[in-house]
Amino acid sequence: MLDVWVCSNCHSLNRERSTVCYKCGGPREQSTGEGEGLRPGRAIQARLVSGYRSSIELALLAGFLILVVVGIEIYTTILENTAFTALYGLLDRIAAGGLYDPAEIDAAFASMDRLALPGLAAFAAALLAFATWLSVVVGNIPGLGGGEPSVTRLGTFVWAVIPVVNLRRIPKIIQEVLYRLDPRAGGVFMVGLAWIGLVGSWILARIVGLYIGTRLNFDAVNAPSLEDFARSSKQLVEWSFDLDVITTAMITFGAVTLVVIIAQVERRAAARNREIEATLGPTA
Repeated sequence: MLDVWVCSNCHSLNRERSTVCYKCGGPREQSTGEGEGLRPGRAIQARLVSGYRSSIELALLAGFLILVVVGIEIYTTILENTAFTALYGLLDRIAAGGLYDPAEIDAAFASMDRLALPGLAAFAAALLAFATWLSVVVGNIPGLGGGEPSVTRLGTFVWAVIPVVNLRRIPKIIQEVLYRLDPRAGGVFMVGLAWIGLVGSWILARIVGLYIGTRLNFDAVNAPSLEDFARSSKQLVEWSFDLDVITTAMITFGAVTLVVIIAQVERRAAARNREIEATLGPTA
């Protein structure tokens, strides 16, 4: 890493995030000042080779599309409330000996089917925009004096668009980006919150959804009558809707946190860019 300070007591190299020397415990305030020019010097060398590209437009696009996905998710959950209300009424009627009308349920859930394709398109667009933005940010790190990241621009884009794998790799890349842009500011906590919201909702939906589906299949096979099945499945249907509400809330929280992280990365990158340009002049 290029962000280091040298202890004035034992002359040991320490990471910028450290407040005391790892070897002798001397305070950072008494550092020798050596190493302060490493970032600007390496930044100008990197810019002469690969240049520097602003990522603010891609950041705005990715943030907007992520919020669009959240809006569609929330609206879908609102429509599900109407559909599930109709389903509850149908189950009550069947449990009381009434007739089962499949067309009633199909009509209740038809409104949500219309959002399936727009939701998928918005998600794909948001994922591509985010992957492109993150790849540009990673490519800019050397030009901001952050050294060579552990992943290339192409590798970042590929990891970001591969389903499931991106849930494990991208948080690590974002953590590295945040640290290389500003070693003192941190950001791991925010990344963790976004991961819990986005990935945690996916895990919760799979586990609880599997249980609800298994119970419904079991009751359908073993219920003595259609009325008994309607009575036993109503609670499971209620759990299913509650699960949708909880996962929507988690997705919303995680997505909004991710937008905040994007803004945080852009703020740190802009601050580093101003610092380098002030030190090296407009040619930086």
